Amino acid sequence: MGPCKHSDYWVGLLSAALLSAACFGDNVTAAAGTPPATGTAILSWTAPNKNADGSPITGLAGYHIYYGTDPNHFTQTIKISGAASTKYVVNGLAAGTYYFAVSAYNTAGQESVKSNIASKSI
Repeated sequence: MGPCKHSDYWVGLLSAALLSAACFGDNVTAAAGTPPATGTAILSWTAPNKNADGSPITGLAGYHIYYGTDPNHFTQTIKISGAASTKYVVNGLAAGTYYFAVSAYNTAGQESVKSNIASKSI
């Protein structure tokens, strides 16, 4: 595993740096979108297409979404099966600020580092 590269993406009016996935991929991002209703966060990310060593990814199995009200301690995890899923809506969020990160995992059970942290106030 090598050092993480950085790239930029935009979340509405927010700009955040993305940490690449050190285990087997990069370019996994979490973005809190504009929700259709109070208590909802729309998350989307770009699927990784290569390993940290530059080789093509094989066996991408899905993603984990981590979230909670403390950016240093995520209390909830959602498992997304399937590499094609790159968007998820989190419903039922009470008032407060939530922090989100996404990681990718492969068929061997290896998990990438978490993406940058995106936030959403409800």
